[in-house]
Formats: sequence, C-alpha cells, structure tokens
Amino acid sequence: MRPVNGSDDGVMQFLPKQMLIWLVPDELVGRMIRSLINVNKSDNYGDGKVFVCPVAEVVALPELGESEAVMVEAYVMAHHPGVNYPKFKDQFAAMHFEADILPVLSLYPMPEQKTLEDWEMKLTDIRGKTATATWEDLKKLPKVEEPTPLVCQIFNWSETPLVTGVRLPMLLEAMGMDLSDSRYLSFYSGDGMYFESLPLALARDPRVLVVYGIEGERLPHELAAR
Repeated sequence: MRPVNGSDDGVMQFLPKQMLIWLVPDELVGRMIRSLINVNKSDNYGDGKVFVCPVAEVVALPELGESEAVMVEAYVMAHHPGVNYPKFKDQFAAMHFEADILPVLSLYPMPEQKTLEDWEMKLTDIRGKTATATWEDLKKLPKVEEPTPLVCQIFNWSETPLVTGVRLPMLLEAMGMDLSDSRYLSFYSGDGMYFESLPLALARDPRVLVVYGIEGERLPHELAAR
C-alpha cells in the first residue's frame, strides 16, 4: 500500500503486484538483477523487491508413463526418510504422505462427503439411553484450540498440528450419557469400517477432544470422512 498521490493524509491504496520467478545460472544472476531494475525502477514507492535465493534441490516430474505412485513414494522417502511404507500399500484406497497438514491414509474408499452442519454422532450409554450429537450441540460447548501431538508408530511419522474441537467428557455430559458403570467406550466409524475403544479413565481425560478443525480451518474430508 502507499499514500494516494503521494499525500501524507494517511489515505492508502493497494498497488497491483506481479510475482515473476526465474531460474538462472549463478553467472547470470547479476545481469538478471540489473535488467529487472532497468525495466521496472520508477523511483516511486512500491517498486517492489528482488529476492535472490539458491536452489538447493529440484524434484522432477516423472517421465511419461512412469507411475505416479512411484514418484510420490520416491519424493516422500527423500523428504521424510523415516516413513515406513507398508508392503501392502497397493491395497490402500488412499495413501498420501505428501498431503498438506497431515498424511491421508485410508484402507477403504472414502465415504460420501458431508458438511459440518450435517454432521452427527449417535451415542448410546450402558443403560441403553441414546442421543444424537450434532454440530449445533458442539457449538454450545467451549471451543478448544491447542497443539496436539499425533504419532503413528506403524508408519513412523509424527506431526503436532493446531486442532480445534470440544472436550469429549463435556460433550458426553451435555448429551446426558451415564458412564457410572462403564469401563470402556467404543467408537465406530460412520461407514462401519473402523472400530476403536478407550478405557473410561482415558475417555474422561480433558485432553481427549472431538476435533472439527485443524490449523484454523475446518477439518478436511480426507481427515474426517468417517
């Protein structure tokens, strides 16, 4: 931004910008900079900047006919050497270690995508009482934002993203679930393909969250489809 017409009255306007990127040999860097200055310099505020950065590595796209999976695996192994690819990786419906924020791993095809407003979670306590938690129920509870370590010991990767959600114990209490005689809580994915359980003591830990956001954005379908 700059003052309109060079004035000092504090009125600002946005200047249109363009970003150009060149890859040149070291011996041509000086000539390139001089050419950019000669063509673009106007002695006015906002002429722009020239960033000169060394290129340490170039990852080439695969040759025509080469498998994309081979290229992706080679990239991941080069940039995340600790990741363990399973021998049965070809059986996964989705396996993207290079995905933004977190790896995307799914043995089964992704179920149909739903909006957060259409999300629901069916609950049943040990006495048979049922309830359905919805997005409106989550919005009534205090929002929690905190960095959370996520570790996969099978594939040997870890990340610590900033997640957003509500505390599971508070949600269960708000929905009227009776946990007095329970020892474990069982969780089933929406498509019935996955199952997990938590000891009651762990389920009551305030660090256990029902997450609906990550890194300031809504949890993407690939990370929360089930």
